[in-house]
Amino acid sequence: MPLLRIADLETADKTLLDAAMELSSIYDKWDGSDTHERPAGIHASEISGCQRKAVYTMIGTPKKNKPDVIWRKKFKHGHWVHAGIQKDMHELAKSMNGQLRFQDEVPIDPYNSEIARQFGIYGHCDGIFTIRAPDGKGSLTDIVRVGLEIKTASRMEYEKLLEPKKAHIEQVTTYMACLDIPCFWLLYYNKSNENTTGSHGKFFVVFQHGIWNQLAERFNKWHDMIEQSILPDREEGIECDWCPYVWTCKPDSGTRRQKPLPQSTVSARELYIKKE
Repeated sequence: MPLLRIADLETADKTLLDAAMELSSIYDKWDGSDTHERPAGIHASEISGCQRKAVYTMIGTPKKNKPDVIWRKKFKHGHWVHAGIQKDMHELAKSMNGQLRFQDEVPIDPYNSEIARQFGIYGHCDGIFTIRAPDGKGSLTDIVRVGLEIKTASRMEYEKLLEPKKAHIEQVTTYMACLDIPCFWLLYYNKSNENTTGSHGKFFVVFQHGIWNQLAERFNKWHDMIEQSILPDREEGIECDWCPYVWTCKPDSGTRRQKPLPQSTVSARELYIKKE
């Protein structure tokens, strides 16, 4: 007999309760990750930290390693926070009688950005605000564009935040260059008490040509290394726990030499530039 109603508790096979209690185990084993593969190229979320990981993504190395259940849940929490804040920003914009617009998950790729085309950059910006004001003729006109990047932090991480992390400044600088956005709000969300960093002070980031020039130099270096069929030195740390390239990188604290690329690697720039 099935176990579908309260009355079924008297007659149903008791193994059905065992099956029901397995739900949490099934959930923990479920990957739950996005099956959509990132295109081969530079991704702004990978441009800081381990440069070898970034180059692996540039050449389209298969992703095989999966993070354990704890890290998967942490990542999912981050996705949920992003989606919730983006929903709020849409509602906020609707309440502003046309004086504020918000677009989420703004795409970046070589086909909608000349900068992205030059370097082979792909990704999505969490959001873009457009502030509007009366033009004196009875209409509203766009006056300011502001990017939004959302980051989650534990209570201890958040309390130590006096300014944005360097990696996050580099990430939003890449977004600004590709999307021609002059400024960004780096919103850090405290997972313990829901506090967030405001759109002012050091968490309001204005485009700096010096930072972008350094990033462009880094990207060109990666392209040159690919053309020479070599990888950057690995940078081992906690991120190795969830890196999808552990299977080929094989991190070892005693091995930090440059490693030849697989012979099957194609010309790097051909991966990104749209054929005419």
